[in-house]
Amino acid sequence: DRLPEALTNYWGNEGTSSPAWQITVLLPLLLLAIHYLCLWLSFRDPKFREQSPKVLRIVFWIIPYITVLCSCIMYCSMLDSFLNPFRLIPVSMGLLFLFIGNYMPKLKHNAFMGIRTPWSMYDDENWRATHRFCGKLSVILGLAMILCALLPLTAMLIAGGILLLFLCIGYSLYPYLYYRKQVAKGLPPISSKPMGKTLWGSVAIVLISAILCSILLFTGNITVECGETALEIRASYWKDLTVSY
Repeated sequence: DRLPEALTNYWGNEGTSSPAWQITVLLPLLLLAIHYLCLWLSFRDPKFREQSPKVLRIVFWIIPYITVLCSCIMYCSMLDSFLNPFRLIPVSMGLLFLFIGNYMPKLKHNAFMGIRTPWSMYDDENWRATHRFCGKLSVILGLAMILCALLPLTAMLIAGGILLLFLCIGYSLYPYLYYRKQVAKGLPPISSKPMGKTLWGSVAIVLISAILCSILLFTGNITVECGETALEIRASYWKDLTVSY
């Protein structure tokens, strides 16, 4: 009852006004649908049912956790709470990485959950080594992510992006390096064709993500001009707005 009757959302290029109940109800319902989809995909794999109960808790709780987080951020923004919603993001992500990192070493080889690169899927030895290392990495970077919330806003965003980049690099690089050690010991290598496609695909995704994040963080501008009959607002990456007096 404290929410305004209508809220502005920005799913498109122009903000549109919607009843408050639609925004506050449809987002949790959408995440609930994703939750059930993840459960269905997970348990289609017979091997996944053999995971330890502790690992299965990740599947059951990760989407509800994200739902509560998104709802908290949404209500903090709409109700002008004393809690800065931007501060909740690194703290919640850090807690998530702590949680996932603790359970990573317990993951058994499967086709749905975990770090699934051609190298980590090479054999059980690589899988176990990768998830032990990446579990520790997730815990360390999760703690660092929580500490990022104490930084000024701009520094927090930059530091959080750098930590996520390190996490992605660690997840991808360690299983590859471990695979190279295995091949050096005499184990047969994987076919180079799919390996090359996966490697270059991963590089392309990282580069495109880094470029887009850099553009959004460090470029663009907003100018406001008060004319005789109208106020004009020009914003980079957004449709300009003219308001007549």
